[in-house]
Amino acid sequence: MPLPPLERESENLFFSAFTSETEDREDHSFSGVFFTIGCDSLLPVSRVEVRSLSVRGDLGRVRVYVKAPVKRSSVDAPREPNVTEEYGKYARRDPLVEGLFDETAWGEPKHDETHESSRDVMVELKLNTSIVLERGEMVEVYVHSDVPGDTGLVYDNATDMMGRPKCDGVLQIYPGFAHLSREPFGKTAPWYAPSVNWVTSLRRDRRFVGKVSYGVRWMLWQPEKEAHKKFPVEFQEVVRTMLRGVRDEGSALSALHPDVLMYIFNKHVGWEWFGKDVPARQFPALATSCRSRSVNVMLDVIIDHMREYLSQPEHASNLRVMVVACQMVRTIVSNGDALRLLLAACSMNIRIRALLHMAKSCYEKISDRKGEMRCEQSETTAGKIPPRLLAECIPEALAHDATTVNSVSSFICTFVRSKSGWEGLQIIEPDVNYDATNADTPIDKNSAEYKEADAALREFMQQLHLPSPVLFLELSRRTLHHSHDDEVDLDDDLSPDEEDMDSDYDEDDEDIVDELDYDDELDYDDDVDEVNEDDDVDWD
Repeated sequence: MPLPPLERESENLFFSAFTSETEDREDHSFSGVFFTIGCDSLLPVSRVEVRSLSVRGDLGRVRVYVKAPVKRSSVDAPREPNVTEEYGKYARRDPLVEGLFDETAWGEPKHDETHESSRDVMVELKLNTSIVLERGEMVEVYVHSDVPGDTGLVYDNATDMMGRPKCDGVLQIYPGFAHLSREPFGKTAPWYAPSVNWVTSLRRDRRFVGKVSYGVRWMLWQPEKEAHKKFPVEFQEVVRTMLRGVRDEGSALSALHPDVLMYIFNKHVGWEWFGKDVPARQFPALATSCRSRSVNVMLDVIIDHMREYLSQPEHASNLRVMVVACQMVRTIVSNGDALRLLLAACSMNIRIRALLHMAKSCYEKISDRKGEMRCEQSETTAGKIPPRLLAECIPEALAHDATTVNSVSSFICTFVRSKSGWEGLQIIEPDVNYDATNADTPIDKNSAEYKEADAALREFMQQLHLPSPVLFLELSRRTLHHSHDDEVDLDDDLSPDEEDMDSDYDEDDEDIVDELDYDDELDYDDDVDEVNEDDDVDWD
């Protein structure tokens, strides 16, 4: 009797819930939020099916719109940064804005019901049809409340300029835009008059607050290389060992037909039975040049200041992380053409501020133990993924990731434009061609260009009353209240003056960093042992 064909995914849905709650509780609220959900996992996930979302706020009539899923490669590709924003307004012609407000692309809502107010307890919004995401797909979601005022839907600030998603090992929830109009797809905020040229109802870098309830269909093992390598390394080794046993006449397994053994692995053996050590992904190395001479010089100066300030052996660990953060900046700039050109064209002072804030974001990503602990404690129905395997914790993955490059580029380009005048830079450096052509030429520390950049950095740090960029990276994670008029508020320094005005519930005061701790060893580059494929295993 022939064996039934091997199936490619589990018949049953394994349910889970991913809660993406605001970190400082009840941060902001207004009428709606645009955000993106993705399915990109190291685990052998075939697809996920999202059954419902849960939200809180004054609610009222709540509608959930969902676009058609697309492959991540088509969404997460390098693109021109958004540069039409001015003080919270966006040009209607902006492609990103046109995409968000294209009602025909959103179709009919997947949820449209009226709910009682619930500020503290999540209210489930059941979808009339599930959102089905294949592995490697992303989908845009829009949740809207029609309650008058600014308390309809709670959402959160996304303080990370790198645009990284919240991740539970299977699902990712990316930051997006808050919507400030009680009319679905309304383009005007309540305090603005309608305009034919501007959209005023969006606020960027906001996060969905709530819960995404979904089911997972796991991949089933197949005797194919591409399928086999997606399973944990322990599972792979068991398969190879037992297939050798089938071919060994001295083994009891030789009584089995190979097809029977493959059917057993496909249908009856769980992917996590032997362990959950999933293979690590490989990423390109960090760039050694950002293709801009002026930016390379300034980053070299910043790194040299850090090395000078942290020259003692006990500081070696933190120095390593800070240097890696600067190399991440170099990589991000090399991948963002518009960002690179704008940083080369702006003034030295603006370039310093932009690069330091970029380095700060990269530094936080690879040094913040809290983020890694959340990854470690975030369990799916089948277990957890070690943080060292997640892209959120791998510098090379972050710096080359198109989402990161796009987010940083939009953020920094808006900053540079705001500090240079919203109309844009009027004067381009006369040596802009030299800046690109000679970007990879070694930089002489005795050269005039190096000394000029060094003097500019020292003057900038003196204005902050800080002896080194090291302290800028450490302290800029908190709001510092200075008593001198010429000192800079490190958090507010980067943000353009924006008429934000999306409502706060209760914001907690930020703590001030009182002291620095350089003793925390950080190991960001752990590797998974490579699994060598054996030549004696035949694959169909």
